[in-house]
Amino acid sequence: MKITKEIKIGLFATIMIAALIWGINFLKGRQIFQSAQVYYGVYDRIDGLQETAQVLLNGYKIGVVEKITLLDKQQPPKLLIQFSLNKDIKLPKNTIAQIYSADLMGSKAIRLITAPDSLFHHQLDTLETSIEGDLKEQVSMQVLPLKKKAEDLMSDMQESIEMIKLIFNEQNRQNIQGSFQDIRITIANLEKTSKTLDTLVSGQKGRLERIIFNVESISTNFKNKNAQFSNIINNFSAITDTLAKTSFSSTLAETNKALQSFNSVMVKVSNGEGTLGQLIKNDSLYSNLDSAALHLNILIKDINDNPDRYVHFSVFGKKEKKKK
Repeated sequence: MKITKEIKIGLFATIMIAALIWGINFLKGRQIFQSAQVYYGVYDRIDGLQETAQVLLNGYKIGVVEKITLLDKQQPPKLLIQFSLNKDIKLPKNTIAQIYSADLMGSKAIRLITAPDSLFHHQLDTLETSIEGDLKEQVSMQVLPLKKKAEDLMSDMQESIEMIKLIFNEQNRQNIQGSFQDIRITIANLEKTSKTLDTLVSGQKGRLERIIFNVESISTNFKNKNAQFSNIINNFSAITDTLAKTSFSSTLAETNKALQSFNSVMVKVSNGEGTLGQLIKNDSLYSNLDSAALHLNILIKDINDNPDRYVHFSVFGKKEKKKK
């Protein structure tokens, strides 16, 4: 059977159209000749996600976004995303389809966030969804704590500046300036004192050397006489031991007895007993003694005045007749 030219042209055109369709879908990431499973996700916003965007699992491409539909009947409106995955992929029930920025240019894609689960999704199921903040939002989230800290720091700095202004006002500045002036004067006085001490030490250097030499000599003598000092201390220790061993109790007892005897004698004298007691207590004895002493004085005076009355002697041994 002879194939006509028209049939050849038709077949070539069909092949070319099929190749074009396959190429377009290949460029979009769609796999025409492979079986796929379809899932859905509902979002409040998609932040520029487009059809043919990649669907990734752990950074590996497993599907593409097939279709985006606006659900305008809902209030507020939502967006339904249809995406197809490889046939052999099983998604756990807790899988989340998250829209995120795939590169620095802001291209959007969907990544599947999974966790271990015993249950799995079936084809045409609607997955849980989330949206990662864009670069601006992420930067804002990172900068916000720093901004807060910077604001707090600026507030603290402002308070510190106010405190510094309050401390270093005109009066306090004058006081501080006066304090520094006093410090300078004190330092100058110390410097003068130091110079005076240097002069004094320099002038009295010889005397200080002699004093130090004398002190050294004294210490040397003490060192040389150490044995004698030890003997003196030992002798003194022996004396104190001897005194400690002496029986003071008997001596104190005898002293006590003597004091008691003396006290007894004094009591008798005070009571008028005995000669000494009579002498102290009896006034008549004192009067008689006083009278006797008076007459004795008169007699002695008369003897001195008239000795011839009492003493008679003669040169020749003749007794002179007493005058009457």
